[in-house]
Amino acid sequence: MQTYADVLGPILDGLIRILIPIVSGILINFLVKRIGREKLLLAKEIMGGVVAALEQQYRSGEIPKDDRFALAVEQGLKRTGLSEEQLIQLIKEAVFSMNVQMGKYDYAKPSQPV
Repeated sequence: MQTYADVLGPILDGLIRILIPIVSGILINFLVKRIGREKLLLAKEIMGGVVAALEQQYRSGEIPKDDRFALAVEQGLKRTGLSEEQLIQLIKEAVFSMNVQMGKYDYAKPSQPV
C-alpha cells in the first residue's frame, strides 16, 4: 500500500509545474502594465513642464511662436522616449491644461431651473 507522500508527491509536483508559469505570467503582465502606466504619467508630467517652459520663452521673446511645437516634440523625443504620435497627444493635452489654468476656457455650471 502506498503512503500519502507517494500519492501526494506527484500531484503536488504537477500542480507546481502548472501554477508557477501561470502565476509568473500574471505577475509579469501586471508589472508591464504598471511600469507602462508610470512611464506615461512621468512623460505627461515632463511634457507639461516642457510646454510651460516654451510658452514662457515665447512670451519673453526668446523663441518665435511657430517654433514652439517643433521644440516641444524635439525635447519630448529626447526626454521621454515615446513615439512622435504619442508626444503630439501629450503636447495637445498639456496646452489644453495650461489654457484651462490661464482661464481661456469658461466652464460655467449650467443654470439651475427655478
